[in-house]
Amino acid sequence: MQTLPIKNKKFSTLFLRLTLGGVALLYPFILYFFRDNFPPLYLLYGLLALLFVRAIAPFILSPKTPKTSLQKNTLVLTSSVTSIILILSFFQGGSAALYYPVIMGLTMGSAFTLSLFFPPSLIERLARLQDPALPPTAVSYTKKVTKIWVGFSLLNAAVSYGTIIYGNIEVWTLYNGLISYILMGFLLGGEFLFRPFYKKNQHKKAFKTFTSLSHFHKKGIKEWDTYWYSQEPFCQNYPAYIATLTHHLNHSKAKRVFLISEDRAHFLAGLIATLQTGKVLVLPSTHKPDLLKSLLKKGDIILSDQKDLSTLDWPLIALNKITLLETPSNFRDINPKEAIVTFYTSGSSGTPKPINKCLSQLEDEVQELQKTWPLISNQNTTLLSTVPHHHLYGLLFSLLWPVSASVSIGRQTVSHWDEFKENESFSTKIQKNILISSPAHLKRFPEGFTHPFQQVFSSGGPLLHKNIQNSLQALGVLPTEVYGSTETGGIAYRQQTEENTPWTCFPTIRLGVDEDSNLKVASPYIETTDQKEGFFQTADRITLLNKAQFSLQGRSDRVIKIEGKRLSLIELESKLQNLNGVQEAFTLLITSEIRHEIGAIIVLTPQGSHDLKTLGKVAYVRQLRLELRSYFDLVTLPRRWRFVDQIPENAQGKRPLSLLSPLFEKEAA
Repeated sequence: MQTLPIKNKKFSTLFLRLTLGGVALLYPFILYFFRDNFPPLYLLYGLLALLFVRAIAPFILSPKTPKTSLQKNTLVLTSSVTSIILILSFFQGGSAALYYPVIMGLTMGSAFTLSLFFPPSLIERLARLQDPALPPTAVSYTKKVTKIWVGFSLLNAAVSYGTIIYGNIEVWTLYNGLISYILMGFLLGGEFLFRPFYKKNQHKKAFKTFTSLSHFHKKGIKEWDTYWYSQEPFCQNYPAYIATLTHHLNHSKAKRVFLISEDRAHFLAGLIATLQTGKVLVLPSTHKPDLLKSLLKKGDIILSDQKDLSTLDWPLIALNKITLLETPSNFRDINPKEAIVTFYTSGSSGTPKPINKCLSQLEDEVQELQKTWPLISNQNTTLLSTVPHHHLYGLLFSLLWPVSASVSIGRQTVSHWDEFKENESFSTKIQKNILISSPAHLKRFPEGFTHPFQQVFSSGGPLLHKNIQNSLQALGVLPTEVYGSTETGGIAYRQQTEENTPWTCFPTIRLGVDEDSNLKVASPYIETTDQKEGFFQTADRITLLNKAQFSLQGRSDRVIKIEGKRLSLIELESKLQNLNGVQEAFTLLITSEIRHEIGAIIVLTPQGSHDLKTLGKVAYVRQLRLELRSYFDLVTLPRRWRFVDQIPENAQGKRPLSLLSPLFEKEAA
């Protein structure tokens, strides 16, 4: 079946919308003026026919295009209304034509009501067309507006029914053709005028208790006591603890301080103390002693509470063995433009790479997060995290942002989903909690796991739509994905209300593309020395939709040549994951002196595992390769196969070659 040309499809859709809108709007007057010329039911059937054609048009004009949930729901809703009116006309005859406004009012009221029980609500869906990643405050607002529309729709249906009972066609026409639309206009206009005041009030609340990072040391003892969501109090006097650490660091000649702690209370105290002294704060990407030795230089000092680091022959201040000074020295102000934090990012190769950020850049990014998703203090909300805080995403989202906004946080990183079940203190108010997580956790839920959250964030890699749906079922909310890197900071965000929802960049970000469709970013969070002509070059290929939105097409360094054939590893993985029995797939290029080969790491479904055991590895791999032959040249198909329970990932949810390559080393040897 041939599809219509693009221009014809757009014209046809526009024509249908205008025609349907005009007829639906004027239906009461059409019925009133033409009731003597045409049977009322004919006029009603004509309107229903237009409604049905409009609903089914996307399925006819673009049969191969995936349909949105809105299009599917519109077809179901239209079919329901048509069926109800046809049944009613069988019993009521021509007077059924008067019931159209009543049925539409009841249908809309029911649709609004059902959307409250099966979120997102209708108003939230409309709001997401403008802002795909709504903050919890906005979602709460859309629920209230949805409830108002429920009341209006049902009340309007009741009044419409009253005009039928009254038995005056003029009154029926006047109300349903004019007054009801005027009332609807007042409701729309009133909400439109009220919305800016609501946003302004929420912004005011969000920044009422907001404290910039360089002023953390000015918080009082009672303020700090409210932060640590733990069954045990951290310290009788947190400011004195920070001051004591500052005193010890001031008496050290070290220029760089390596801060290593899994306890956010210890970690934050070490961060503030280090920046107080004007030393460079270093956050290594790992706590492993052997790798730390390769990063440490003469004159460095370690600030840590980790037992395994005591074996290092290096100057160390134990965060968990500090005796508070009786008269600690006063704090001094921190210059955010001079205070330096060094991150180490492993990248794809696994080799640590230092990235310097000044404190002002971190402050600016935290403020942008607060503007985008306002955290309101004093709302019995706690922020919990399944990602560590020694990398940029974890530091900003799970520590600096909530503390700046005066929101309590979990001191320890949650390693497994079962901890939420085991910890009763989490369960008592978890529905108001916010979760900072990553694909490494959101791809894997225990069977039957459910725990509602107010909001969930994810970063470290894009989530598949099926992961999003699993997260919604388990956590009760769509995850907000954040795209960025240590070098660039946050670039964009999205909530996948539909598959392949585009990314929306933060207001402070400017986008660009090079000749190979690789993303270029202009950002205030990037060192100017890393930018060329005002832009930082990434290795991510995108399709730029407009100046603020784009679709990710994968890494440009994941498009390779093998035996002279160009191959997208992203596309290969996509086809693998579509095969029966394959749950997840990752591919990589394996190089040797003899040849270059593709390796495939596969996680199988229960059925796939059964087939592998039944057929044997050789026959099962042959079957997979045979199915891939329909899409790829023979020389580009994977030659090495590994079937695993879980694809190796680091703490950030990334898959560096240093973790993946060892899977194939044994065979090579």
